[in-house]
Amino acid sequence: MSERLRAIVLGCGRIAGGLNRSSDDAMVLTHALAYRRNPRFTLVACIETDAHVRADFAARWALESAYVSLDEAFANGAVYDVASVCVPTAAHVATLDRLLDMPVRAVFAEKPLGGDPAAARRIVERFRRAGKPLAVAYLRRWDPAMMALRAEIAEGRWGAWRGGAAFYGRGVVNNGSHAIDLLRFLTGEEFRIAATAGARADGVPDDPSIDAILEAGGGQRVHLVACDGRDYAFFEMTLAFAHGIVAIEDGGLRVVRRAVAASEHFFGVDVPGAGYGASTGYGDAFVHALDDIAGCLEHGGEPKSSGASALASIELACALRAAATEAESIK
Repeated sequence: MSERLRAIVLGCGRIAGGLNRSSDDAMVLTHALAYRRNPRFTLVACIETDAHVRADFAARWALESAYVSLDEAFANGAVYDVASVCVPTAAHVATLDRLLDMPVRAVFAEKPLGGDPAAARRIVERFRRAGKPLAVAYLRRWDPAMMALRAEIAEGRWGAWRGGAAFYGRGVVNNGSHAIDLLRFLTGEEFRIAATAGARADGVPDDPSIDAILEAGGGQRVHLVACDGRDYAFFEMTLAFAHGIVAIEDGGLRVVRRAVAASEHFFGVDVPGAGYGASTGYGDAFVHALDDIAGCLEHGGEPKSSGASALASIELACALRAAATEAESIK
């Protein structure tokens, strides 16, 4: 096997490593465990300002080095193949900007790129000009089950797409952009804002959850339903087609397909059947993402969830936030 790619994690919080209880977890929910599971990579270092968190992360994931800053990490001529950006969202763009001038071949950034669409647009363009792959962790784009569903939709297996609904909480940019990105990925459509109906502050500063209606080019509408993220985590989506219903449940861990059939109860009426459910590959999506990044480094091209694809979802989410905020201020 060729020499492993060297990785560094910036920020040592929940998505960096805390969401996995141990390296034996069945589902890979963090950058650290993804690097541990993927044989093409070795996680060698981390950067974290909190000394206790830094020491705990380095010990838990058996790292060679742990640093307090980017300057310290690169002071001795260190070179990394991939840097995972897991710092707070407000620091994403500034961190990405600095990494452009560092000896890092590719960057795997947590979503969202940031709450300022103009700044996000500039950083994506800078990565493009530099020829440095920028992957953004909208993980469902690397889930084989979501890719298969996308192919089914594109091939017409479910007939014409009619519309749908998506449920989310904890911020339209932070989590609502996940729904927007998945909608764009599955349907191949771009969306505009048809309506907004209020904003709910539910735990993410300056990022309310917003009820809205999005409209695709063919007139199909999707209702974004804002739940209160302070109650519990909730992310689900239902898409209606001419030949049935497809539901993405349990935070994306399960897909239920309900094909249209004759009703057992109402003579002459067709209804979606009871359907069948199947687990998705979300638990391995992080590992697939790293394979994709490694492929980009070896052969060129863009990651399946790239800066460009993420930017389009962030821009729409930020536009929703702006529209809802303006409507609230007028009341």
